[in-house]
Amino acid sequence: MKHDHFIVQSPVTPAQQLLLLFHGVGDNPVSMGQIGSLFAPQFPDALIVSIGGVEPCGPAPGRQWFSVQGVTEENRLARIDAIMPTFIETVRYWQKHSGVSALATALIGFSQGAIMALESIKAEPGLASRVIAFNGRYATLPQSATTATTVHLIHGGDDRVIDLAWAVSAQEALVQAGGQPAPLALDELLQGRSRIVIVAPHPDDEILGCASLLRRCAQQGLPCLVISVTDGGASHPGSTLWPPQRLACARVQESNQALALLAPAAQVVRLGLPDGHIADHAAQLLVQLQALLRPSDALLCTWREDGHPDHEATGQACATAAARTGCRLVELPIWAWHWAEPGDMRVPWHRAAAIALAPQELALKRQALSCFRSQLLPDPSTGRDAILPPWATQRLLRPFEVVFL
Repeated sequence: MKHDHFIVQSPVTPAQQLLLLFHGVGDNPVSMGQIGSLFAPQFPDALIVSIGGVEPCGPAPGRQWFSVQGVTEENRLARIDAIMPTFIETVRYWQKHSGVSALATALIGFSQGAIMALESIKAEPGLASRVIAFNGRYATLPQSATTATTVHLIHGGDDRVIDLAWAVSAQEALVQAGGQPAPLALDELLQGRSRIVIVAPHPDDEILGCASLLRRCAQQGLPCLVISVTDGGASHPGSTLWPPQRLACARVQESNQALALLAPAAQVVRLGLPDGHIADHAAQLLVQLQALLRPSDALLCTWREDGHPDHEATGQACATAAARTGCRLVELPIWAWHWAEPGDMRVPWHRAAAIALAPQELALKRQALSCFRSQLLPDPSTGRDAILPPWATQRLLRPFEVVFL
């Protein structure tokens, strides 16, 4: 098969991996090969090839996969579809030439090359096991996702050709379609940390946000401190079934039951600030947090822009406390799953990572969440639905937990 290409690395022994690079409009395979050279030391057994676009573009040796002259949102996909068989044939050629299967093939693209790589795994699922898209986009957002191919969306905020919003939309579409954010190993999250501290605005937030992470830390013998900011007594206003004092006692008991399942040895500190008014006591909360935190802690808290006033006030206080004490801040989206839309620019998807849950871990999280009957059942005294109806818990009981780093 004849096509413009540049071999960045060819191992002496049979290749164990295949890395194919695809450049942007007007660039060339030799220039794109510089990116490939950055991968070479990490993958010494890989055949790394930079592939040139199929047609000339601008001054030699510039090339492209499809013309961008007069390109619009309406005609872009047709241009991609026209050349896609050639693109896929090129990938298959190098897989056959190297003896490396799709399971060990990575497609690495920049700009237009990233577009082609992303669209290729839609056109032919399983073409590669990994796509690394630098400053690229999908021509149309994916409607399905598979864990068989890992997609890395790497995008600079100052790109004036392909806006960062396209990467944000793509990541959200993949998550909505059943994909998972980038996996994060627990050791990576807790590297150099001697204790995990979880700050929950209300009893149950520690379970909704990071039950399985809490469980793993407990199993590994890592000290765990849970700080409950309020007792949650304001979740049922006007209820005769759940007056505030009774509700607060019940929610504390529910939290204790759930923590007994996940981390029996965890230390629990309940600050008793008024539910619904954490922002009014932010200074007091900050002082209390600074007194409890250590520089070697990993501090997990609700996201500062989670969409719930208590969650946001807690997150802000934790962020300030982390900056002052030197501990590592990790934020948890909880309420955001209720309001965020696909591609929502208010959500920092570029900071998102996921901790995958084993089936037994997810089952234990579900069991722990079932302890919170006050939040899971409707209130007949007011006629209101459950605070956490099934559609809400479904979003929080997926086989991964998302954190913002």
